[in-house]
Formats: sequence, C-alpha cells, structure tokens
Amino acid sequence: MKALFLLNINEKITGAITETKRYGWIFYFIEITDIHSLHKLDSIISKQFTRLEMFNKQPPKELKSLVKSHYSAKYSTFDGYIHNYGVYKSTIEKIRFLVKFGYLNEQDTQNFTEEEIARKFEIAKSTRLVKLEEDIGNIS
Repeated sequence: MKALFLLNINEKITGAITETKRYGWIFYFIEITDIHSLHKLDSIISKQFTRLEMFNKQPPKELKSLVKSHYSAKYSTFDGYIHNYGVYKSTIEKIRFLVKFGYLNEQDTQNFTEEEIARKFEIAKSTRLVKLEEDIGNIS
C-alpha cells in the first residue's frame, strides 16, 4: 500500500508522457523562472510526510521532486524521471505495470490473453492520464 501511494504521488509530481502528449501540471509551468517556488512546494510536500505514521513520519527517499521534474520536463523529457507510458511495449511489461499499480493480482496474470492484458493496460493508462491534465503542446 505504501509503495502504491508513493507511485501515485510521484506521478502527480512529475506528470506523465505517452507518445507525443504530456500530462500533468508541471508541463504548464515549464517556462517559469522562479525555481525557488518549486523548492518551497517540495518542502511542503516533504513536510506532509511528517504526519504519516506509515512512512515513519519522514519523506521516503523515493519521493520525487518538483524541481527535478521541472528540469526534466524542460530539458530531458525522456530521461526516465517522468513516467513514460510509451515504454510498455511487450505483454510482460504491461503485466508488470498492471501488477505494480494494483490493477491485477500477480497470481491472476496467467488467466488473461495478450489481447485482454493489452485492453486492461489501455484502460488503466487512460484512467491514470485522465486524472492528470493534458498539456496542449506536443513533444518535439
């Protein structure tokens, strides 16, 4: 549960990309120059973890940063810091995604055809991306 919570928070922080579309609010603020504000927001997010017993009242090392997300979005979108849905090509990769994000139980993965896995992946991807606001710009 902790891992899933952290995956979801990190995707909110970094946004996501798929094919040529960018999702998440970090892309709306890609041209800001006041990086200090992003540092402040990172601090606020980290402080919220001090209220969570399940994280021993401290931010996890795996928590992503708005500052780094901004840099990655602006200069190296495909460096792996921002969640890229385009990397899930094979059925095995899609199964790993579905299990990791809690859409499938690992024991149930053998009960589905490749087409069913592909459909479940597209539904899960769409559900997650709908929650992030789509940026009108395209990745060049």
